[in-house]
Order: sequence, then structure tokens, then C-alpha cells
Amino acid sequence: MGGALMVLGLFGSLVVWLVAIRPYARQHGKGFTPGANIGVTAWVDWEQAKLVAGERGDRGMLRVCSVFFLLNIAVVVGFLSLLFF
Repeated sequence: MGGALMVLGLFGSLVVWLVAIRPYARQHGKGFTPGANIGVTAWVDWEQAKLVAGERGDRGMLRVCSVFFLLNIAVVVGFLSLLFF
């Protein structure tokens, strides 16, 4: 169960980031992180996209950002369940 949750969270968050969050952040001139790894870039893009969506009142992108965050939480929960159960 924990492994499946981790895989779902990892690949799901990657897809959400590549398909929705990254293009949205770059479209609005945010999320420029030269020299950073993919984890840092995804997190910065998520924060910036959430900020821009909040300022613009874009409820759709706020939902996408929430899904991204929940998928990252799923990775942590999956890891912890593998570690302790």
C-alpha cells in the first residue's frame, strides 16, 4: 500500500507539475530557478503559481496547486507507512 501511494504521488505530482504548474508559472514570468534540481524547481513553481493564482482569482489553478500539494503529502505518507508498517 505504501509503495503504491509513493509511486502515485511521485508520478502524479510530476505530471501535474509538467502539464499545468510549470507552464502557468512561466506564462506569468515566475518560477525562474537556474541551476536548481527538479525538486526545488517544482516547489518554487508551485509556490509562484499559487501566489499568482491567488492574486488573479484563478480558482482552477488554486485547485491544481492543492492537488500537487496533496500528491506530495501522499509520497510522505507512503514513505512513512513503508518505514513503520
